[in-house]
Amino acid sequence: MSSRKSLAKRLVLYGVLGCMASQTALAAVTDISSIPLATSGGANILPNLLFDLDDSGSMQWDFMPDYVSPNTVASALPQSKPCMFDSSNATNPTSCSSGCTFGGSGFVCTAAGGPPYQAGGANGFNGVAYDPNFYYRPGLGSNGQPLINPPSGLPLGNPVTTTLVADDIYFHAPFGASVTNVDLATQIGELQYCNGNGVCKRNGADSAGANLVSGTAFDSASTSNAMPAGQFPYRTNPANASTAIFGLPEMMSIGTFVRTSPSTTVTVTTVESHGLVTNDQIYTATTNVTAASSCTTITKVDNNNFTYTSSLSTSQNPSGSYRKCAKLGVGTFVRGATSTVTVTDLSTPHGLVTSDVITTANVTGTGMNVTAAVTKVDNNTFTYPSGSTGAQTSSGSWVRTGLYNVGSSVTGTANAYAVVPVEYCSDGNLTNCAYVLPGNTPPAGFTFPAYVRFCQTQAQALAPGAVSDSSGTPRCRSKYNETTDLVTGVPPKYLYARHGWFKRDIIKAAVGSYTNRPNRADCLGAPTCTYAEEINNYARWYTYYRTRLQMMKTSVGTSFLSFIGNPTGTPPKPNSLRIGLITMHAQDSGSVIPAKYLKISDFNTTQASNFYTKFYTQTAGSFTPLQQALARAGWIYAGKLNTGLTTGIPAADDPILAACQRNFTLLTTDGYWNQLASYLPQTPAARTIGNLDASPSSLLGSTLVDRPQTVTLDGSGSSSTTVTPISSSSEQKICQGNNNVVFVQGNPGGTV
Repeated sequence: MSSRKSLAKRLVLYGVLGCMASQTALAAVTDISSIPLATSGGANILPNLLFDLDDSGSMQWDFMPDYVSPNTVASALPQSKPCMFDSSNATNPTSCSSGCTFGGSGFVCTAAGGPPYQAGGANGFNGVAYDPNFYYRPGLGSNGQPLINPPSGLPLGNPVTTTLVADDIYFHAPFGASVTNVDLATQIGELQYCNGNGVCKRNGADSAGANLVSGTAFDSASTSNAMPAGQFPYRTNPANASTAIFGLPEMMSIGTFVRTSPSTTVTVTTVESHGLVTNDQIYTATTNVTAASSCTTITKVDNNNFTYTSSLSTSQNPSGSYRKCAKLGVGTFVRGATSTVTVTDLSTPHGLVTSDVITTANVTGTGMNVTAAVTKVDNNTFTYPSGSTGAQTSSGSWVRTGLYNVGSSVTGTANAYAVVPVEYCSDGNLTNCAYVLPGNTPPAGFTFPAYVRFCQTQAQALAPGAVSDSSGTPRCRSKYNETTDLVTGVPPKYLYARHGWFKRDIIKAAVGSYTNRPNRADCLGAPTCTYAEEINNYARWYTYYRTRLQMMKTSVGTSFLSFIGNPTGTPPKPNSLRIGLITMHAQDSGSVIPAKYLKISDFNTTQASNFYTKFYTQTAGSFTPLQQALARAGWIYAGKLNTGLTTGIPAADDPILAACQRNFTLLTTDGYWNQLASYLPQTPAARTIGNLDASPSSLLGSTLVDRPQTVTLDGSGSSSTTVTPISSSSEQKICQGNNNVVFVQGNPGGTV
């Protein structure tokens, strides 16, 4: 081999090795930023974040969405309907509302609500209420420690050493001056309902609220269901027995009563199966159809229709209530020498308690058809006072007309409510549904549990059984809707909440454990929690999450911890954000007040401490001027300080450090804006923002934002750009099978 050939081979080898050695450098991946250069900011310039808090009055409400409390003053959804009516009917429905009022200090919720109001979480009705299947983490200070009993964060201790907890931790020192403790064993409010004669009930519990009750609930006059302790339906109640299990406030079965003149026949149509048979008797509470004191014989048409004869013949089409009367045979109504009537039915227990109120009808004997309170003798016998004396034996009918619907607020131990679905639907809109009792398997294809639905009428919302529609316009669905087309009526309004059944737990030391809580990370034995775990979770909810504003403070306090920098710490943590605070009502007095404003600055430990302290002291009141709040944020970033919407903010608080700095406003709110006329959103040129299509010069003057501090000019007057289109042509070919397609234009002579 010649030396020349050997040298050539070595040169080729060296060249290949050189290429291989340099391959990594030549193929290095370039890191291309996904952030536009215009908004990326400088490497050493931290972005600004202005936290703009909605401190309007509704933030103090203890319910969400607004329709949960239908008659709340200034609610954005005043058309919403209550779940069940109390004794005052539509005048003062208290079954869902908590009795929130608007006063000088803002919106205040002082009275408890019913089970729908108190059932919280994703499967409940009230998004702010307590959810027993959710772990409520403690609120944190800027040091990352719980505000109550650090480091454990257990407000009541474990083992429990007290049942007292702050009503709102953010109203306590160092964040506020008010110090009010609530005893979770005795001071938790709820509603009780009485029959107008001194006998009272609570949902799912005894009259004192101390123990859960079990028994039988009725779907209709002929069907019933066993209820375990604490479980109850939220439906109309067809039962005469007051010892039955039913939701409160009590309502009789609902029907539509139609009579067409000159006929005296009334046709009653029900949503659910009425369970009646021909020759049954009913009591009716319907205006202008028949007297409310009668027990009238009916004729069954089908499972959802029956008829009876009234004493009038005018045309009527009202909605009303009815209940099946207990029709007893000869010798069951007996009066001796006194006015007391003894009623005995050995075939069926009456289910009454002393002081229940009944109405009797079709009893032969002077003064024996009355409305009166009964005295229970035993399970098959009771007595009542008649309006006369004299021996008399007769057949007759009776019906319990004294409903448990006279509401009042009471207090007791802490409670937890959960919704138990009894309808499973074939679609996510919850329109086509089957009735499935707890513990049973839904039919094939019915996989969507219906915890809460919304119906067009109250009768649909409160009907026992299933309300289902496989075609046409559904009567009930998953979403609330308060608007409808005025001409077509489509879609219809869906205002009435239809709940599943409810399960109540009483949280007290005598109850050792609480089941069905699979998502409770704080419970060592989940899905079962101990009393200490449950009462501490309830206490955390009560003091940290019970209102919209509490929930906002607790959530933000936890979320912002990761942004706190500590450049001088060990190990050091560089600052990553500049954060400031302002509230929606910071300038209500005409000048931005220091108590509702914190200048934007590096979010280090000092700024974080100031932010948390000032943020936690905020209270709620007045309206929701969202547009002006955002306009004020724009003024701050524009450097237009201590004038107009920023009067009171020193010029030295200008947050802009460089032209390329990123700037953000985080506006938090619970709902709609309002009061635009009183809280005008204005530009720095003092022009009201209204027409979003106006040219920049008409809104802002010749200059949008002039920043002498950074020697930058962001925009100027309006301008126009003329675009001249070029000629173009298009071509379309059909591709069939594997054949090539030849395009003449765009790809001359080519094939695809």
